[in-house]
Amino acid sequence: MHSTKPDDVQDEQLRLELRLRLLEAQDRATTDFLSFCQYVWPEMIVGEHHRRIAKALDRVITGECKRLMIAMPPRHGKSQRGSYLFPAYLMGRSPDTKLIVGSHTAE
Repeated sequence: MHSTKPDDVQDEQLRLELRLRLLEAQDRATTDFLSFCQYVWPEMIVGEHHRRIAKALDRVITGECKRLMIAMPPRHGKSQRGSYLFPAYLMGRSPDTKLIVGSHTAE
Protein backbone atom coordinates (compact mmCIF):
# COMPACT_ATOMS: atom_id res chain seq x y z
CA MET A 1 0.00 0.00 0.00
CA HIS A 2 1.29 3.44 -0.92
CA SER A 3 1.61 5.87 1.95
CA THR A 4 1.88 9.60 1.45
CA LYS A 5 3.87 11.92 3.60
CA PRO A 6 2.15 15.00 5.04
CA ASP A 7 4.39 17.19 2.85
CA ASP A 8 3.27 15.34 -0.27
CA VAL A 9 -0.36 15.85 0.66
CA GLN A 10 0.20 19.55 1.30
CA ASP A 11 2.05 19.93 -2.01
CA GLU A 12 -0.76 18.23 -3.88
CA GLN A 13 -3.38 20.34 -2.12
CA LEU A 14 -1.47 23.52 -2.99
CA ARG A 15 -1.13 22.40 -6.62
CA LEU A 16 -4.87 21.73 -6.84
CA GLU A 17 -5.74 25.08 -5.22
CA LEU A 18 -3.51 26.93 -7.69
CA ARG A 19 -5.06 25.02 -10.59
CA LEU A 20 -8.55 25.93 -9.33
CA ARG A 21 -7.60 29.63 -9.09
CA LEU A 22 -6.24 29.52 -12.63
CA LEU A 23 -9.43 27.91 -13.97
CA GLU A 24 -11.58 30.46 -12.12
CA ALA A 25 -9.49 33.34 -13.54
CA GLN A 26 -9.80 31.88 -17.04
CA ASP A 27 -13.57 31.58 -16.62
CA ARG A 28 -13.91 35.20 -15.43
CA ALA A 29 -11.69 36.33 -18.32
CA THR A 30 -14.21 34.97 -20.83
CA THR A 31 -17.17 36.91 -19.44
CA ASP A 32 -15.76 40.18 -18.07
CA PHE A 33 -13.48 42.55 -19.97
CA LEU A 34 -11.58 43.86 -16.94
CA SER A 35 -10.93 40.29 -15.79
CA PHE A 36 -9.65 39.50 -19.28
CA CYS A 37 -7.29 42.49 -19.11
CA GLN A 38 -5.97 41.39 -15.73
CA TYR A 39 -5.56 37.82 -16.97
CA VAL A 40 -3.52 38.68 -20.06
CA TRP A 41 -1.69 41.60 -18.39
CA PRO A 42 -1.19 40.51 -14.75
CA GLU A 43 1.06 43.46 -13.84
CA MET A 44 -1.59 45.97 -14.93
CA ILE A 45 -2.48 48.51 -12.27
CA VAL A 46 -6.24 49.11 -12.28
CA GLY A 47 -7.59 52.58 -11.60
CA GLU A 48 -11.17 53.82 -11.47
CA HIS A 49 -10.92 55.12 -15.03
CA HIS A 50 -9.93 51.61 -16.18
CA ARG A 51 -13.01 50.19 -14.48
CA ARG A 52 -15.18 52.76 -16.25
CA ILE A 53 -13.62 52.00 -19.63
CA ALA A 54 -14.13 48.26 -19.03
CA LYS A 55 -17.75 48.78 -18.01
CA ALA A 56 -18.39 50.86 -21.14
CA LEU A 57 -16.77 48.22 -23.35
CA ASP A 58 -18.82 45.48 -21.65
CA ARG A 59 -21.91 47.51 -22.65
CA VAL A 60 -20.67 47.46 -26.25
CA ILE A 61 -20.43 43.65 -26.08
CA THR A 62 -23.98 43.28 -24.74
CA GLY A 63 -25.34 45.64 -27.39
CA GLU A 64 -26.47 48.28 -24.88
CA CYS A 65 -24.02 50.71 -26.49
CA LYS A 66 -23.78 50.80 -30.29
CA ARG A 67 -21.03 53.43 -30.57
CA LEU A 68 -18.43 54.44 -28.07
CA MET A 69 -15.89 57.23 -28.04
CA ILE A 70 -13.37 57.39 -25.23
CA ALA A 71 -11.77 60.79 -24.65
CA MET A 72 -9.13 60.95 -21.94
CA PRO A 73 -5.70 62.52 -21.53
CA PRO A 74 -2.70 60.72 -23.03
CA ARG A 75 -1.17 57.77 -21.17
CA HIS A 76 -4.41 56.69 -19.45
CA GLY A 77 -4.73 53.35 -21.25
CA LYS A 78 -7.22 54.19 -24.00
CA SER A 79 -5.19 52.66 -26.82
CA GLN A 80 -4.05 49.65 -24.83
CA ARG A 81 -7.61 48.74 -23.91
CA GLY A 82 -9.52 49.96 -26.94
CA SER A 83 -7.13 49.09 -29.76
CA TYR A 84 -5.38 45.96 -28.48
CA LEU A 85 -7.11 44.25 -25.58
CA PHE A 86 -10.76 44.84 -26.53
CA PRO A 87 -10.50 43.49 -30.09
CA ALA A 88 -8.71 40.38 -28.75
CA TYR A 89 -11.40 39.91 -26.09
CA LEU A 90 -14.23 40.43 -28.57
CA MET A 91 -12.75 38.04 -31.14
CA GLY A 92 -12.25 35.43 -28.42
CA ARG A 93 -15.88 35.72 -27.32
CA SER A 94 -17.45 36.08 -30.76
CA PRO A 95 -15.09 35.04 -33.57
CA ASP A 96 -17.69 35.87 -36.25
CA THR A 97 -18.03 39.50 -35.12
CA LYS A 98 -17.21 42.16 -37.65
CA LEU A 99 -15.04 44.79 -35.99
CA ILE A 100 -13.62 48.08 -37.15
CA VAL A 101 -11.07 49.75 -34.88
CA GLY A 102 -9.89 53.28 -35.43
CA SER A 103 -7.27 55.20 -33.54
CA HIS A 104 -5.31 58.40 -33.87
CA THR A 105 -1.70 59.29 -33.48
CA ALA A 106 0.21 62.50 -33.94
CA GLU A 107 2.98 60.73 -35.90
